[in-house]
Amino acid sequence: MYKWIIIGGGIQGTTVAAYLLATNTASQQELVIIDPHDRPIQNWKNCTKKIAMPFLRSPFVHHLDPSPFSLEKFAKNTEDRYRDTFLGPYKRPSLEVFNKHCDELISIYGIDQCWLKGTVTSLQLINRTWDVQVNGNTSIKGDKVILALGLSEQPKLPTWASDLKLQRNEQVFHIFDQSLESLHNLKPPITIIGGGITAVHTALHLSSIFPGDVTLLTRHSFRVHDFDSNPGWLGPKYMERFKETKDYSIRREMIRNARNKGSITRDLFVKVKRAIRTGSLKFEIAEIQDVRYDKSDDHIAIRHSEQDHSQLYTQSIVLATGFENDMPGKAWIDPFIQEHNLKCSKCGYPIVSHHLEWMDNLYVAGALAELEIGPTARNISGARKAAEAIVTGV
Repeated sequence: MYKWIIIGGGIQGTTVAAYLLATNTASQQELVIIDPHDRPIQNWKNCTKKIAMPFLRSPFVHHLDPSPFSLEKFAKNTEDRYRDTFLGPYKRPSLEVFNKHCDELISIYGIDQCWLKGTVTSLQLINRTWDVQVNGNTSIKGDKVILALGLSEQPKLPTWASDLKLQRNEQVFHIFDQSLESLHNLKPPITIIGGGITAVHTALHLSSIFPGDVTLLTRHSFRVHDFDSNPGWLGPKYMERFKETKDYSIRREMIRNARNKGSITRDLFVKVKRAIRTGSLKFEIAEIQDVRYDKSDDHIAIRHSEQDHSQLYTQSIVLATGFENDMPGKAWIDPFIQEHNLKCSKCGYPIVSHHLEWMDNLYVAGALAELEIGPTARNISGARKAAEAIVTGV
C-alpha cells in the first residue's frame, strides 16, 4: 500500500513527484507513478525529438525542480558540454540541457524507482482506500491519488482528415501519432496543416530533410508572441480576477481568451520566413475546401480555394492541429464522477479547492487543474504551481 499514487508520468506528474520527494512529503517507498511509457517524461522526449525542437518556449526558471534556479546552476556546472544553452532575453533553455537536467532530477530524487508502467482502467474508493486498476488485472492501493493526465492521447483531427485517414492511413498522420516514429519516413511532397509552434517546428525540420518539397498550409498569417499566454497569468496581475470569478463558465472563457492560440516565438518567425524566402519551404494561407485521394497517380489532392479551384497535390499530410479539449481519462473517470457526484463545470472539467483537491485525498494537476490554476495549467509553470498547491495543502 502506498501513501501517494500519481496517475500520469509526463511533465506534470514528474514535477509533482519531484516536489513530494524533495519536501519529504513522500518517500520513494511511499510513492508510485503509473504511466504507459517506459520512463518518466518519455512521451515529452519522443514528441520534442520528433519535431527537432531546439529550445523550449518557457524561461529558465520553469523546470521540474522546486528550486527555481536549479536548471541555471546545472547548466553552469556543465557549460563545457552545452553551448548556446539559453536563448534570448528570457533565457529559454535548449531542449538538450532541459532534458539532461530532468534526467539528473529523476536520478537524484529516485523518481524512476517509483515507476510502474501500465494503463489505468478504473479508479475506486473502498473503505477510504484508493484502488487503482492497472491493465485490467493489477490492483494498486493507496491513501492519496493525484490525476496528472495529459491530452496527448486525444489528437485533434478535422473531419476531412479523419475520413481520409480511414482510407489512406499510411499517408495521413497527426504529428504525434506513435506510428509516425520519424519524419524521415514520410514520402514527399509533404503538406503540413497548422499554424502554431508545433506546425512551424515540424515545417522547419521537414524542409531541412526535403528542401523544396514541403508546404505549410495554415488558415492565418503567423502570430508572433513570446509565450502562449501573457506572463501576467503567472502571478496576481490576472490571477486575482480569475480567482474572484465564481462562475466557472466565465473562468473557462477567460482561459480560452488568454491563450495565444496558434502562435510562434520571434526567433521561429525569423527562421520560417528565411526558409520561405530561400525556397526550402512553401507557404500558403487558405481554408481547405475539399480533400480526395487520386488513385491514378497515388497523390492526395487538397482543394483550398473556392474561387479558382486551385489544388495542392501531396503524398503525405502531417496534421499539427493540436489536441481535443475533452477531459482526459474520461473512460474511467466519468463512472467515478457519477458514483461520487463530484463537482464539474459545464465543460466537464473538475471544480477543485485551492489545493487542487477534488474530494478527500483526490488531487488533480495539468489540464484537469486549469479551472483553478488558469491558462498556464498545462505548461511547465503550471506543473510547478500545481505541485506547490498540492504539497502546501497536505
